[in-house]
Amino acid sequence: ATLHCNDMPITIGDDCMFSWGINLMASDYHQIIDNETSGIRNMPTIGIIIGNHVWVGMDALILKDTKISDNSVVAARSVVSGTFDEPNVIIAGTPARVIKSGTNWKRDFV
Repeated sequence: ATLHCNDMPITIGDDCMFSWGINLMASDYHQIIDNETSGIRNMPTIGIIIGNHVWVGMDALILKDTKISDNSVVAARSVVSGTFDEPNVIIAGTPARVIKSGTNWKRDFV
């Protein structure tokens, strides 16, 4: 599915699982201007791209220009910004980083 936020796309792949309290912000909703050039310094470029089979934990914040690859997990309360090209990872922290590779997830209860 592709949604739009402030004219920036938010693309969500197939078979994703989202917990509660998640915020997706494809824009900053304000401009930061360079004093010398008057150019916009915080212009978003890709929006948000979430791959297939991604699990996003509660209260995660996913910011503009973020890409999360297939079969990944975003830990609860993480602040995610940037490109995570490697699939099958766990992303966690503030700011989020890859904390584990070579993983996957399934919906079975433990």
